[in-house]
Amino acid sequence: MLEQLKSLEQKRTSNAEYVLGYSLLRSVYDSIGTKKADLLKQIAQLDFAIKSSNLFAYQSAPLILDLPVKPHKVFNIVITGLVAFLLTIVFALLFEYWNTNT
Repeated sequence: MLEQLKSLEQKRTSNAEYVLGYSLLRSVYDSIGTKKADLLKQIAQLDFAIKSSNLFAYQSAPLILDLPVKPHKVFNIVITGLVAFLLTIVFALLFEYWNTNT
């Protein structure tokens, strides 16, 4: 295409056919150039996004325990008992309210 443009520029005749052909080729060539520039810009942005997404830093070495982690049975039983006690009081108050207002 560039070669055709150069050959048309060298002829420089006043023939309308050549002028039309030159203008069409020039517009296509310019649009290809702008699209190529846009694509290169998008590729550069994608490369930056990919490279920056893989950057990470270690905060510290991993903590490795000697003993396995086990659930705290006594703590879980106490918390469950307190929640059950509070729910029992709430249900008793709601039941009493329901019976006195109906």
